[in-house]
Amino acid sequence: MKALLKKFTGSRIRKQSLGGQDEMYDAEVFCIFQYQGKDYPCKASIKQTVGSSYESRGIEVYRVEGLPAGALYDHDTFAETARHYYTERVVKLGD
Repeated sequence: MKALLKKFTGSRIRKQSLGGQDEMYDAEVFCIFQYQGKDYPCKASIKQTVGSSYESRGIEVYRVEGLPAGALYDHDTFAETARHYYTERVVKLGD
């Protein structure tokens, strides 16, 4: 049985560097996964580096933290959903 994303619950920018060679956003998205009938608060790190557009796949989404050991989930689907959430919440609200 795979863990399923229920919803995103928030986000935060951990570090923002503008200008120069190291321009980037380092952020986290917070979410709830359901696994075997239980809800688990989780998070994933996101990094957007210089030159990557908000719509691009150049936004890296790291593995989900907070699931029980051995719980599987579809990372590609989660990453796409997390990119969309990130661009809507973190990037566009910051403009």
